[in-house]
Amino acid sequence: MATRSSPFGSLPRSRKRECSPSITTWRAGPGVANTGADVADMLLGYPQSAVGQTGSTYTKFTAQKTHVFLLDDIKVNRDLTLSLGFRYEYNMQYKPADNDIEGFCTTCYQNGQRGMLVQTKLGQVRSQVVDPDWKQFGPRVGFAWRPFGAKDTAFRGAFGIFYDNTKGDEINMVEFPTDKTAYSTYQNQNPIPTLTLDQAFPLVPPGVNFSPFVTIPTDKWPKVYQWNLNLQHTFATNWMFEIGYVGSHGENLSFRYNINEAVPDANPLNPTPIQSRRPFPLYGDLLDSGHPPFAISNYDGLQARLERTFSHGFVFLAGYTFSRCENLYNASSTDVYNQNAQNPQQDYGLCGFQVKNRFNATGILEIPSRLQGFMGVLTKGWQLNSMLQMQSGSPIAGPYMPGDWANVGSRYHERMNRVCDGNLSAGQRSLTEWFNTSCFVPPDHGVFGNAGNAILLGPGLTTLDASLFREFRPRESTTLQFRWEVFNSLNNGNYNSPNTSYGSAGYGVITSEGPKREMQFSLRLSF
Repeated sequence: MATRSSPFGSLPRSRKRECSPSITTWRAGPGVANTGADVADMLLGYPQSAVGQTGSTYTKFTAQKTHVFLLDDIKVNRDLTLSLGFRYEYNMQYKPADNDIEGFCTTCYQNGQRGMLVQTKLGQVRSQVVDPDWKQFGPRVGFAWRPFGAKDTAFRGAFGIFYDNTKGDEINMVEFPTDKTAYSTYQNQNPIPTLTLDQAFPLVPPGVNFSPFVTIPTDKWPKVYQWNLNLQHTFATNWMFEIGYVGSHGENLSFRYNINEAVPDANPLNPTPIQSRRPFPLYGDLLDSGHPPFAISNYDGLQARLERTFSHGFVFLAGYTFSRCENLYNASSTDVYNQNAQNPQQDYGLCGFQVKNRFNATGILEIPSRLQGFMGVLTKGWQLNSMLQMQSGSPIAGPYMPGDWANVGSRYHERMNRVCDGNLSAGQRSLTEWFNTSCFVPPDHGVFGNAGNAILLGPGLTTLDASLFREFRPRESTTLQFRWEVFNSLNNGNYNSPNTSYGSAGYGVITSEGPKREMQFSLRLSF
């Protein structure tokens, strides 16, 4: 992957030619799989499989972004101030210099079948594939109000609409026209091999790519509505307390899914070919990375803050958040976590980064000393710093069934059937059984599991970091600072998520954790 700078930012371009044979044990003894001799296979030139890719996807992209905004603060009276604004954005889709990229038309027909790859150089789709979006209007409104002229209390609130662009690496979804890149996969036979290394990579016919990445021309940019309302109150000279509500709603968020996932068999006991059940039967898996209308999110949070400004050598800040975030959980750049692409709304659940309770506190104390002379030199100038973090666990992806359990293709995660809650109480769970594995059972072959998305919660986090500083001034223009820093000073065990892959070793078990206590000393000389 190479990156070049342009007047419009840094855009990725890639060039790829590879032939990758996978040589493993494939020959089997009588009735027992994978019992052959892999070294013998290698010496004889019998690979298990061979995957080849030819062609170049080198493309240069440019894009222009035009943003215009107006903002004005209006002081209605001594107690009320309004902030009114308006923003308009036009974010141009990335345009290739060689006019050679592709999209996928879901309403077109090819050879009597629905669905067709459309190429820019053939005039089948506009040069940027995706239609322009001219309706990115972003109003802003906010207010600050001191009720009844109060000097120590204020209400604040705001609302706005915001837009976002896609990640740069998602340009890859339009960068693979069939005449630029061709894939081929060959699988050897068992027990009599038919594929040798000298035959593993024949010339691939031009235009062969039955499972490309795709982009739909009707795609939209992500859009987020945000709002908040809070109360601030100051007391005791240098203390401030704030409590408020924060909310947001996202639409057309980034989402990867296989738009050509097959529909499950009507009768799983009498399975039919996967290809015959696909929405676009001329193609295999079609991984789309776009911003579909069903890709939404919702966040609601109660936030509280207590702050003491620096005075008499002491400053303090603490914050607490109680929140809930829900979306279509789809977080990986190389995979997808959804199950049923034909009904993705079933994947709506807790966000992968959801934290229901979170508390943070930090403080700085300059340690006072009234000693004089030599003892005063040793005891003066010390500063104690600390930071405490405590939060509940985030959702765990899974549990999942391995492979294509539902017989619908690839690029999906098959969930299990849920027969009880699965989450264990603090007194019941352990590192060897973080969740109740008996609550999840395999569904029948050929059907999806009924378990929801992100229904299990992982371990929480508790850590206290502390440090002790001391500054020495051997001369007026020189400072020597001594630092003693301790991370996770309580040596608390902050564990990672358990294994949620059904049938694998350690299913339901936590096998790793975050860093334990770490300590470091340092000297810093400034002159």
